[in-house]
Amino acid sequence: MRRTTKATITFGLALAMSAGLANVVAGEPESGSATKDEAKKILRKAEAALKDVKSASYYGRYEGTGWVKQYVPTVEGNTKIGEPSKYDITRFQCEAKLTPQGADEALELTAGSDGELFYLIDMQAKIAYADIDPAVLGSHQRGLQRLLLRELAEKEPLAEDLKVENVQLTDEADVSGEACHTVVVDRGEDPKTTWYISKKDWLPRRVDRIYHNPEGTEGSTTLVLDNLVASPTMKTAMFELVVPKGFKKTDDFAP
Repeated sequence: MRRTTKATITFGLALAMSAGLANVVAGEPESGSATKDEAKKILRKAEAALKDVKSASYYGRYEGTGWVKQYVPTVEGNTKIGEPSKYDITRFQCEAKLTPQGADEALELTAGSDGELFYLIDMQAKIAYADIDPAVLGSHQRGLQRLLLRELAEKEPLAEDLKVENVQLTDEADVSGEACHTVVVDRGEDPKTTWYISKKDWLPRRVDRIYHNPEGTEGSTTLVLDNLVASPTMKTAMFELVVPKGFKKTDDFAP
């Protein structure tokens, strides 16, 4: 049996330190640093791609998982989003099926804004609610707007995420047939965000946000963008309210 001496241990440590120093001298970064640098590079490419988008259309799917599920609705539907108006109001329109938390049946609602007027069309009640106050969207205001990926309409998209130091590149993923880079942004507080960024056009196809309850249990929200079309031929008028024939229009707030 070979005896391990103090001298042997010291020599082994010296070799290990020497090898590490050699990597530094040779310019080889540690793996953690490499994934961070690559993640930052991908986020910057996504930022540049998002800045080129003036408007977008897609089919959105939003849901919560874990304990978060009891606090958010499940929403899906055709979604359009455009540049903010002179009033700094994001133009949007969602033709949504919204299932409130705890409910079994979905509500069919169309919600939107042309940058000045907000509106909600209740397909079941055949009523169009419209007003300059976003509260006209009623109790489902936040739920409907969860379909919006606002980074598609912001002047400085991903600005806050690019300030975060703890970002990592993880395994590639497939999102509805789109090959994506996966970048995790950890601010050290909720939410921790995971971006799924297309390898083809550098635009997001999915975003997950992880939250913790007081007991430390994880829950999350997920927004998936299918059939994303960036900067389609879309006039401002396409965000305006069109009241379906036979529907009542009112400036009352939706319930």
